[in-house]
Amino acid sequence: MFWLRPSCLVAKMQKVYTSGNNKDLLLGVHSEEHNVTRPELVVFERELDIVQVCTGDEFSVALTRMNKQLFNKIGDGDVYIWGDFSEELYKKPTRIDFHGHKIKKVFILYPH
Repeated sequence: MFWLRPSCLVAKMQKVYTSGNNKDLLLGVHSEEHNVTRPELVVFERELDIVQVCTGDEFSVALTRMNKQLFNKIGDGDVYIWGDFSEELYKKPTRIDFHGHKIKKVFILYPH
């Protein structure tokens, strides 16, 4: 059995779709398939304006925009995570509290 790498995309209407390795429900979707080959919608707790999404091997991170007046793709909102973060498994998108600080960009670094 081979595993697809997780991948995400943000559609024009700020919806997040994901596909790839869904072992332990890492993709944040409700599919029971281990390899999700067609992109599936990630369901958040409410409608959000997603401006950026990043994926690691076993987790994903999404950034929201609160101020609709910002026309660029810089966030000023909240960060949501899902997947395996070594200490905890998040099977659905979960908001991370940064104690009032708004995050502008998210990214994932891979070790070389």
